[in-house]
Amino acid sequence: MKKIVSLALVGIWFVTSVPAYAGSPLDLNAALSFSLETTVATSSGNFQNSQVFPLANGKTLVTWAEETNSRSSLRAKVVSSSNKLGKVINITPSPAFVGASYGTRPMVSVNSRGKFFAAWVVQETKNAETIQKIVGRTSRDGISWSKLFPIVKSLKLTGGQDCMDEADTFPGCGFTSLKTALDDTGRYGVLYTTSVKDGVIGYRATATSKTKSWPTPKLLGNVPRISESEIVGLDAGFAVNYTNYNGLNCITSVSYFDPKYNGWIATKTAQDLQFNSYIFSHWVQRSPTILTLITASQENVGGIWVRNFNLKTKTWVGEGVTAQQPIPEIVIQSMMAIKSGKNLLIAYTIYDRTNRAYEAKLIMQNGISAGFTQGSLGSSTVEMTPLYLGVNQTKDPVFAYLADGTFLTVFSSGSMPAPISNSSGNQALQNLVVTNSNTAYGLGVSSGAKYKLIMVVGQLR
Repeated sequence: MKKIVSLALVGIWFVTSVPAYAGSPLDLNAALSFSLETTVATSSGNFQNSQVFPLANGKTLVTWAEETNSRSSLRAKVVSSSNKLGKVINITPSPAFVGASYGTRPMVSVNSRGKFFAAWVVQETKNAETIQKIVGRTSRDGISWSKLFPIVKSLKLTGGQDCMDEADTFPGCGFTSLKTALDDTGRYGVLYTTSVKDGVIGYRATATSKTKSWPTPKLLGNVPRISESEIVGLDAGFAVNYTNYNGLNCITSVSYFDPKYNGWIATKTAQDLQFNSYIFSHWVQRSPTILTLITASQENVGGIWVRNFNLKTKTWVGEGVTAQQPIPEIVIQSMMAIKSGKNLLIAYTIYDRTNRAYEAKLIMQNGISAGFTQGSLGSSTVEMTPLYLGVNQTKDPVFAYLADGTFLTVFSSGSMPAPISNSSGNQALQNLVVTNSNTAYGLGVSSGAKYKLIMVVGQLR
């Protein structure tokens, strides 16, 4: 089966909604040349977590969640190579429960072999008792989906009105966040949170290769409040990280699901910043035995640290190293990382509080123990977000930095990237995917009497 490149890499942080745009997506005429526009869906409710997956034979799978009144329906359509729309695929047979925190919005995960997985929260009231469950479905092609199966059963809700106000912090308010992943062997993983007691949030995880039999979720650790987290599917197994921020210092905690022993190892501390900051992290598998954790500090003193974990020995490979020195008044707003051959690429954006300026940057590490090279990719007067779009025809990774305009850049030949010229001003699209045939797919949402989910298809120049 053809490998699928998706904008939504598994457990990459959190996914937000696709903002509306003004004007036609065909206004994009610089680094991306679009020639085809399709309205995939129309709804009175807003679209959330829209994704596009190139399939075999020129087909495309588009998934989205339609959200109304704390309920979300996860749906999909196949678009043919001749731009014909298939029927709506209702991945959630009945609407999922979202709740006040919005951390359980459903979305689709996919691995490199083209297997799909979706999980969501169902809320039911019987005999005056309200319970929540996590359920899921899988698919081999994104079109035909399995029967519904339970993942986490029967969590009783007792929080009352507090759940409408601050569901993340009060006990008895059900599931407050939910993330999913697949590893490349076809194993499925789920990471979720619930409020254990007032001011204590518990992270739990479960994984299985047999969806009819999910193990009892393991408590990985407790934190004072929900923060950044992710679950990442590896060649085999899963890696988890989450942030523990207590207002004085910030800790990144990690855990690893070992497929050999079919269990989670003890949670470890990866990074402990002894100053008032806010951090977030991403895992990247560099080799069959080495995982790399990249951690960024977001407030007060912005820096980036890299630390390697040995999957064979289940231990850290030395201490963490600094990829970007902490600088006062430099805020690292967003960050993502990928492996390209032997290179580690860290794309991130900063905000300079002193000069009130935003900048898109990229760090390259040419080998697991090598030093770091930095480059600046563009600046903006508004906030930017880095996105990994996929691998192009020459097998180079393609990045975009989204702001008022889209800065596209291609990394090639082991050197630092340079921006593609004349690529600013691309305001229409907020979701982009590039395939190895240089085909570009984009998704945008327009608003009016109803919302429209629009897909455009074109070429990377």
